[in-house]
Amino acid sequence: MDIYGYAPRFSAITTGFTTAQPFAVKDDQSADADYVASDLIYGAHKTAAISKTAQSITFTHKLSKVNVTIVADGTYGFTAADLSGATVRLKNVAKSGTMLLTDGTFTPSTTAAKGEVKVFGVAASNTATSVSGSAVIVPQTFANSASTSFIEITL
Repeated sequence: MDIYGYAPRFSAITTGFTTAQPFAVKDDQSADADYVASDLIYGAHKTAAISKTAQSITFTHKLSKVNVTIVADGTYGFTAADLSGATVRLKNVAKSGTMLLTDGTFTPSTTAAKGEVKVFGVAASNTATSVSGSAVIVPQTFANSASTSFIEITL
């Protein structure tokens, strides 16, 4: 018997486990729930013997995590007050693809339009000199181009 596990739950399994299932990350991952809903994990235990004992499944992350930290270290007069109300977005990123549940293969979409993902926003009342956040995106290669930005920080 084969045992499969994945999270988060797909909205609907289309035509069984042998058909690639669509998955997309959330546009705004500044809230923990939306970040977690974008973190696709998968594990399988193939050819497990039928028994009443617990079976172990090792899960792996199928997507990529981007961490962003902004530090107001006083350079050029940049202080904690300058971080108040800041937002961080990833730009020009692929956000969807499909996963084959039988083997855990994730394939990024080559036809979906690229967009942006909000990583985090900083409260207007911020007093911290360092702020950070993370976002989950589809694995991809970014072109080295002066005309295409990857991270947008608005202060």
